[in-house]
Amino acid sequence: MSKTFKRSLLGAGAIIAGLSSAHAQEGAGGSSDGITQLDNIVVTSQRREQSLQDVPISVKAFTNDDISRFDITEFEDYAILTPNLGFAPLNSQGQGAVTVRGIGPVGGEQTVFGTYLDGYELPNVANRVYDLERLEVLRGPQGTTFGRNVIAGALNLTSVTPGFDGVSGYATADVGNLGLIDLEGGVTLPITDNTAIRVAGFYHETDGWLENQFAGGTEGNWVETFGSRLTVSSEPTDRLKLKALVSYESYNQGLGNATLTDGVLLDQTEAIRQFIDFGVNLAFEPGTLPNGPDTYFPNQTTQVNIDAPSFTDFTTVVALGRFDYDLGPATLVGIFGGTSIDLSDSEDLDYSELDVGVWTRDRSTGFYSGELRLESNENEKLNWVVGAYYSRDEEELLENQTTGSDIEPLTLFAGAPFAILPNDTFVFGGFSVDEVDTYAVYGEAEYAVTDRLNLLAGIRYTELDFFESLADGGTIAPRFPDTDIPTLQPFLVPVALDFDSGTVESEKVTWRAGAIFEATNDINVYATVSTGFRGGGLQLNNVERSNFDPDSVINYEIGTKAYFFNRRAAVNLSAFFMDWDDIQIEVRNRATNNRFTDNAGAAEIYGFELDFQVLATEALSFSGGVGYANSEFTEFPEADDPRLNTPLPWSPEWRVNFVADYQRPLFGDVDGFIRAIYIYNDEVQAGIIEDGIPEIRVLDDWTRIDLRAGLESAENWSVEAYIENLTDDVYATGGWYSGFSSSGRNTVAPPQRYGVRVRKEF
Repeated sequence: MSKTFKRSLLGAGAIIAGLSSAHAQEGAGGSSDGITQLDNIVVTSQRREQSLQDVPISVKAFTNDDISRFDITEFEDYAILTPNLGFAPLNSQGQGAVTVRGIGPVGGEQTVFGTYLDGYELPNVANRVYDLERLEVLRGPQGTTFGRNVIAGALNLTSVTPGFDGVSGYATADVGNLGLIDLEGGVTLPITDNTAIRVAGFYHETDGWLENQFAGGTEGNWVETFGSRLTVSSEPTDRLKLKALVSYESYNQGLGNATLTDGVLLDQTEAIRQFIDFGVNLAFEPGTLPNGPDTYFPNQTTQVNIDAPSFTDFTTVVALGRFDYDLGPATLVGIFGGTSIDLSDSEDLDYSELDVGVWTRDRSTGFYSGELRLESNENEKLNWVVGAYYSRDEEELLENQTTGSDIEPLTLFAGAPFAILPNDTFVFGGFSVDEVDTYAVYGEAEYAVTDRLNLLAGIRYTELDFFESLADGGTIAPRFPDTDIPTLQPFLVPVALDFDSGTVESEKVTWRAGAIFEATNDINVYATVSTGFRGGGLQLNNVERSNFDPDSVINYEIGTKAYFFNRRAAVNLSAFFMDWDDIQIEVRNRATNNRFTDNAGAAEIYGFELDFQVLATEALSFSGGVGYANSEFTEFPEADDPRLNTPLPWSPEWRVNFVADYQRPLFGDVDGFIRAIYIYNDEVQAGIIEDGIPEIRVLDDWTRIDLRAGLESAENWSVEAYIENLTDDVYATGGWYSGFSSSGRNTVAPPQRYGVRVRKEF
């Protein structure tokens, strides 16, 4: 165990001891001055309903009121309010790199972060957040209770269950600058005394903030998305509860949210760099794009000049069913469902007005899962859960990268009897099929040793069967490997790849152990150790056929869940150390532009997260959080690897959020409120050092201030005006190097946004 980690644990222990001492001086008991206490938040992070303060897991929970109060509609909206939860958007909204405590998608086929709706796993986090009872972000490995082994964390969503008491629902309308129109609503309709349905939906459109200067090109980064959800709930008997839902979502976007970072061709393959450096029939100075210095981020954040059609379209259909049958001492729970996602997108590889290259992708994904578990009903001494899980992932991907007319030199020099990269040359891609079958059994128990001390332990066995096939593929490859002129190597031609396939199996036992101690009636202290892993896989291309091994994480954590000042303040603090071994990392053969996964040593991450709420007066409240995660690669096969001791990508060291909320009566039953939100995100490393790229791009730190003010009635209506990014700061939230002959890019945050939002509940 490292000295740094020991110091972190000692520091966290001192803070926890200090908080306990402060509470002992305050004493316990009810409110003495009439100020309202904090509400108890119920979560299902351990597969049963518990108070947030009693769960020995680092959890950030958002209630239905929180979701409305902060206007949470997408992943970024709650990520910025959750310490140590990061999101680096890529070109399209909702798609990007999720990181938890520094662990993110640096490579591999399987996600590091799981998303669950009513206990059923969703394949991604890109879908709209709406009509939820609760949203929980769990930090750390969650392998012993949730369906799939996830090594970084999980998102636990609980949709609104229609009740039987009468008609109820809500409606919101949001109109703002940048052409924003956002509508959302839901209504519950009882059918019988024990059956009801709920219909919910949304519509969202915006003109975006990027304008394309290329005549006839895709106009801008406009977005149009809509969806609906139908939920049925029934309680045929006192023992049986049924719930089923089906949802549909359509997402359409024009240009991506990215601009060029500079004029240098940062990411050329070795081959393309060579003939560009010869200046072969190209309409721009070798090594640069022709846009000019004022057309790059951060000088330019509202305009691009892109010739190729650019778009992202995807649809998602989810259907799931759940039953809970009370057997007396235990409840039998079954969750079954399926998801279908169809995606098509197209992107300009060079992101300029030159016709250099186009990347297109068509992907069809199917996901099916079933889970049966037996949960003990609430018991004073022993609570337990055992279960079995199966899932199947299926993906078909057709991906093409092709050249354009501006990279069509017919000869390298006069009289040469060959062509290099004629127009529409297929340089990378192919048709692939991936299938993953997951089998798991698990169990977990929590036992009350005394009235104040509970011990818990969980174990899980997982087996994954990964199948991949590739056909009609191609890539760039040497045409004249024996030439005596090395500076002209390699020449590029399309290479057909015969059908190939293979299977890889992985299995692993993961576990969790810990204790939670009730120091006082209002303070719980806990310590846990948990593990998680991702299965290995197979990769097929015409450069090599290779397998990669599973990677695994062990997480050490101590923390406290505490109330203060007669439960008018809550402080949840956790400190952690994570050891990530055999990391699945994406690397690239720069001579061919083929990317593949390899296992690359280890990394260590340590830090803490702090969440707090304070009711200062009847009118004034504060909330917020601080997250710190120090990460670095600690081991590679080669001792002099330049990636050693560098940070993990997309992992900000510090994340801070602070909310001040003031609300007081104005007239009748109407209150006025004003809410200020401050966000700070530390700088991040955008990627991993690669051979041939001497420096890693670093995205600067940024701050954001949002203001909301309005009226709220006891008759369940509200109206508010808002400004997001009050100071209209320009900053990048994502960045990457992309295809051959392409400049680097930054995902640009939206400029200042403002509007009016109206909500009515009934």
